[in-house]
Amino acid sequence: MVCVFRPMPRGVSSRHCSIQYTQFGWTIKDLGSTYGTFVSGSQKVLPRTEVRLKQGDTISLGGNENVLTVELN
Repeated sequence: MVCVFRPMPRGVSSRHCSIQYTQFGWTIKDLGSTYGTFVSGSQKVLPRTEVRLKQGDTISLGGNENVLTVELN
């Protein structure tokens, strides 16, 4: 899954993170962003490391202004 922002919000890299479905379920991976990717407010996603997403998790890209909520079907 790729999200494209126009214009690019402050703190979000042009290739910030990826979200994909794996054998473990939906995961997010930071692609080496400058300001970081956070899951549910405090868990920083380490660069190039996958973190499993759960129903209701929030994803913050580079700060608290850019927040997405995970809804799994």
